[in-house]
Amino acid sequence: MSIAQAVMDEAIASDAQEATDSQKAQLKADNLLKLYAAGERFFADAELSGIDLSGQDLTGAIFKGSNLNGANFSNAILLDETTFSFASLHGAKFTNAKLIGGRFSGAQLYQADLSGADLTGADLAGANLSQACLAKANLDQVNIWGADLNGADLSEVNLSGINLWGAKLRGTDLSYAHLKGSNLSKADLSEAILSHANLRGADLSEAKLNQTNLEHANLRGANLNSAEISDSSFIQAILRVAKFQGAKISRSDLSKAELWGADFRDSSLEGVVLGQACLKGANFHAASLSNLNFELVDATGAIFSAVKLNNAHFNLCTGLSEETIAYLTELGAIGAGVARYIKPLSS
Repeated sequence: MSIAQAVMDEAIASDAQEATDSQKAQLKADNLLKLYAAGERFFADAELSGIDLSGQDLTGAIFKGSNLNGANFSNAILLDETTFSFASLHGAKFTNAKLIGGRFSGAQLYQADLSGADLTGADLAGANLSQACLAKANLDQVNIWGADLNGADLSEVNLSGINLWGAKLRGTDLSYAHLKGSNLSKADLSEAILSHANLRGADLSEAKLNQTNLEHANLRGANLNSAEISDSSFIQAILRVAKFQGAKISRSDLSKAELWGADFRDSSLEGVVLGQACLKGANFHAASLSNLNFELVDATGAIFSAVKLNNAHFNLCTGLSEETIAYLTELGAIGAGVARYIKPLSS
């Protein structure tokens, strides 16, 4: 037990034996603030659940390992490496708090509210942020390595260029998030919401995208090589020159997606919806195409060499060369012969 904890407990024992839990929490807050004003900064391993320190300036305080479940730090100023490492912060509130350079490594922030907080340069490595709310938080230069973000709300956050390799993002809300150039390789984004997110140039290689919502997302130049994609939606997503080499894509909707120059070499596509997608210059060399419908797709300049076809429909597919039509027909493509009479859609 820290000296600060002993002082607070003694004050409560002598002044408030009959106090309610909320009154005790208030007394703890009052005594903690007195100690802080007197120069005390060490509040580690303290019992501070439910304490209300909203709006307070506690810069440099050390709460390492403390029980702060349900604590309120809304609008608080906690700068210069204020430490919450390994603290229990279940349901704690940090809304709009200034947490620049804060230390939260290994902290339990399950269902915590950090919406609008400034976490610039903060250390959240290994923290449990499952079901936490970080909507509109500033996460510039944050270290989030190994953190559990399953079910968290990260809508509208800026995570451009961040390293989220292998991150746990299952069911996470990343709608409208900025993830340009971010490393999401091997991340689990199953059931995540990434609609309207900016993932331009992001690395999603070997990522799990099962039942993921990527509608209207910008994935231009993104790397999805060897990704596992099933039952996901890419409706009207921008996927120009995106890489899908070796990816396994099943039962997903890519209708109206921009796939100009996309690279699907050696990939597997089964039951994928491509209605009205633009596949100009896309490369399907050695790809396995099963139960696909290319109807109303613009495939001008697309490469289908060495493909494996099974129940692939090309009715109303535009832009196929005579040579490609003959090749696909020989492979058993359905309706490929009709494609020669269809004019390409205007670009």
